[in-house]
Amino acid sequence: MSDNYINEKRIPEGWIMCPNHGDLIEVGNTYFVPMKTPLGHRWNQYLFTKHQFTPQMIATEMKRRGKRLTTIFSFANSDTRYDIKDLSNIDLGGEKITINRIWIKVGQQAPTDEVFQKFRTELDKILLGTNDIIGIHCTHGFNRTGFIIVRYLIENYNMSLIEALTTFRKARPPGIYKADYVQRLFEIYNQENTWDTPVGTKDSWKFPDPGKLPHYVQREEIKLDIEDAPTLGKIVNSFTAATLKRAVMSMCRRPSSEKNFPGSQPVTLAKSNERSLEEDKTYRATYKSDGTRYFMLCEKGKVYLVDRKLEFREVNVKMVNRRGTLLQHTLLDGELVSEECTHRDPSTLDVEIPSNPMNFLVFDIVMFEDLDLIDNDWDTRMDYVEKGCIAFRKMWMQKKPEMFENEDFRVSLKKQWSLNKLGKLQNYVEHCVLHLTDGIIFTPLSMRYVMGQCNQILKWKPIELNSSDFIALENNGVYYLAVRISYPQNQRSNKPSYADIPISILDASDPEILNGFDKKIVECSFDVESQAWFPLRVRTDKTHPNAYSTFVKICISIDDDLTVQKLQERFGIDDSPGYD
Repeated sequence: MSDNYINEKRIPEGWIMCPNHGDLIEVGNTYFVPMKTPLGHRWNQYLFTKHQFTPQMIATEMKRRGKRLTTIFSFANSDTRYDIKDLSNIDLGGEKITINRIWIKVGQQAPTDEVFQKFRTELDKILLGTNDIIGIHCTHGFNRTGFIIVRYLIENYNMSLIEALTTFRKARPPGIYKADYVQRLFEIYNQENTWDTPVGTKDSWKFPDPGKLPHYVQREEIKLDIEDAPTLGKIVNSFTAATLKRAVMSMCRRPSSEKNFPGSQPVTLAKSNERSLEEDKTYRATYKSDGTRYFMLCEKGKVYLVDRKLEFREVNVKMVNRRGTLLQHTLLDGELVSEECTHRDPSTLDVEIPSNPMNFLVFDIVMFEDLDLIDNDWDTRMDYVEKGCIAFRKMWMQKKPEMFENEDFRVSLKKQWSLNKLGKLQNYVEHCVLHLTDGIIFTPLSMRYVMGQCNQILKWKPIELNSSDFIALENNGVYYLAVRISYPQNQRSNKPSYADIPISILDASDPEILNGFDKKIVECSFDVESQAWFPLRVRTDKTHPNAYSTFVKICISIDDDLTVQKLQERFGIDDSPGYD
């Protein structure tokens, strides 16, 4: 299963934004702490640091409050979320303890009388010290947890039902939020239901207290991505777009109903996956262009750019074969960049600035003239690009230059370097690359074309350029920057579900700066000083923010602080002159 999706054996739906635990409930000589299920250390790789919640963390928090967590009762429907290793050798600052866990399986309904009596029996067996505390959780720590605690307060300490419900609500607001659980309690004690059950509790977790998230103050207007690379060509009509989409999806072996851009997507290079560069000796490196990703579709005598939103634009560019006729049923993968070179001193360059600044850099191909290349290795595919597309285009530009007049952009092959030539790559970027770059892409020659996330293609960015795509969400005048977590298809509604997870808050020196900013997709970089994320540009080419799993990997990469110098030390340095 993709890291973008989460199942019962991973992070439970709604768990991330759910408050970790409530306040202590003291009754007689017994202390309870209601909480959501902790997740063991093996889940930390899937979680942003601030979202981690382990048995060690709840034990440490109880220690800070002068209590000693000795036993945890679990009423969750899974016992795989933490294990004995997570409960052993809990470090409480000079003292090591082991927490006892008692798992009582409940199911999705309110706990039965049998379940409650088993809890009482097990609890009675525990010898509690003066400061010992009992942890109780289900998945989120509200409904099953609250049900058990409320019954215990009533039957062991003679509280009224309303008093017990109120006690739990004060400790774990807003208390039990499933109306059928509350109704069951009133039925058990033969009372009329007079309780005001809260509504929309999970929705209330959507936007955390702004004071608990880092803030960044934006002081200037946020630019659009089309300012970096202007949108070219004309949008095709809906009928043509539907026809072309079917053609593209067929080439990519995807269903015509597919709604996501099928192109390969790299993953972030970090210490956890850098070994791939050593294990596969065929890896090559190239600069990461700060441009716009497109498929280039050559179909029925025309050329189209296909963006991440699956929007098709017809462009004035000629792609030809050996005979000089237009390419047909061909799908190239690349990026459009602007080479106006306003950021460079021309005297430092070893290349001329072109008259047409727009350049489409090709770095892969899916199909060539009806020949499916997906299962070919990347080395073979790039031969088709270089010898079957770029070379013949250059040849016919010399033979019949009039064919290529007034084109919207140029078409070039993206150069690649072996790993011992990262220094040459950097020199090439400094003296020969006319557009903005923001890192390095590593791709193995042995790789077939992989649709969607590809764990073999690795991207590296320096810390100051590491970026993530967020969705801006306005709530009560506050702008949250959130990433998105997706869950498996809901069997009841037959629809996929997702949640937006706020990470940072964007303020503005002038409110007009953020006017109309809600729901925009924004590429942001990390500000070390404020620990917040600040906007680089609005992404008009994307409809979704980064997946939560992608964001976590970016954060891990920032923490790992891999540098080009460290990579050069590992793979060696070629000091020979030139750029190749």
